[in-house]
Amino acid sequence: MNPPPPLALRRPAEAPRDAMAFAIEHLWPAIGVERESEIGRAVEAALLEPARSMLDRAGKRFRGHLVDLCWQLGGGRGPCPDALPAVIEVIHAGSLIVDDIEDDSPERRGAPTVHRLFGMPLALNAGNWLYFWSLELLRELELPPEVELDLHRRLGRMLVQGHAGQALDIDTDVTHLRRGEVPEHVAAMSRLKTGSFMALAAAVGAVAAQAPQRTVDALESFGMALGQALQMLDDLGNLVARRECPKRYEDLRHGKANWPWAWYAEVVGPVEWRRAQARLAALRDGERDASPLALELLGRIGLLGRQRVHSLLVSAFDDLKAVTGSHPLLAALRAEMERLENSYV
Repeated sequence: MNPPPPLALRRPAEAPRDAMAFAIEHLWPAIGVERESEIGRAVEAALLEPARSMLDRAGKRFRGHLVDLCWQLGGGRGPCPDALPAVIEVIHAGSLIVDDIEDDSPERRGAPTVHRLFGMPLALNAGNWLYFWSLELLRELELPPEVELDLHRRLGRMLVQGHAGQALDIDTDVTHLRRGEVPEHVAAMSRLKTGSFMALAAAVGAVAAQAPQRTVDALESFGMALGQALQMLDDLGNLVARRECPKRYEDLRHGKANWPWAWYAEVVGPVEWRRAQARLAALRDGERDASPLALELLGRIGLLGRQRVHSLLVSAFDDLKAVTGSHPLLAALRAEMERLENSYV
């Protein structure tokens, strides 16, 4: 059997494809066993079915689109290789599986979470495997060695920072934080967990396109700000009615320090803060209805959250434009930003 062509060469010339569809089609080459063998069938059932269960779910796919846009903004020749956005989407898929395990979430994107479908051990293994498989996708792009090394270093740094941010997210209970500690804690968590990942997504396309360092740095900074804004929107989305029912109030019930709590800490005094902590403690102790506390948070922060998100995105976009100039793709990037801003809450 002839070896498959490099992943970077498999994209049809007529149209781009979805990064997840590409990933699902290329799960097998890196495994190293015969697919139709008894071992291959066992690997399919125990590893690839759980992984595919997440990869096949509809999502916003913005991270893959961002890689493609930054490839073009970085001066990439021809279409962005399919495997490049797939690297980022695969890492994100793995992180969702692990995140759902850590929160014991019942549902993700309209279906039971992977650990509820396949059990925690297989789901955890599949989530971790997706992290490692992203490295194999990167290798098979057959980029110049210095470019591949740069991307490997960036990816490794992001995984280290992202897990540090996830640790801050998991291990912090708002009832144990002083009011003045919350904004700094949430900002650090957001920068490490979500900001670093979006910074990687933005930089990957530009680095692979061998863009000038000034352009790479500008896109990476833009991605960092964009990731923090997305974390703000996601945290807000956990409190509003349009959120799917199984996920609604999940962060609140877990007592997570997130952006609504950070903004709430800015606008209330110590007495109100302690009262809200007491209400959260009652919710953690088994009180069933989380909506009164959610409404209290939303009522006090008002439009502050949306204003902070919008200001952050506008500032990040303006900083990027100052480096790239009036590039025609900036209109597409702005449209994507507006779509995301409207889709979360």
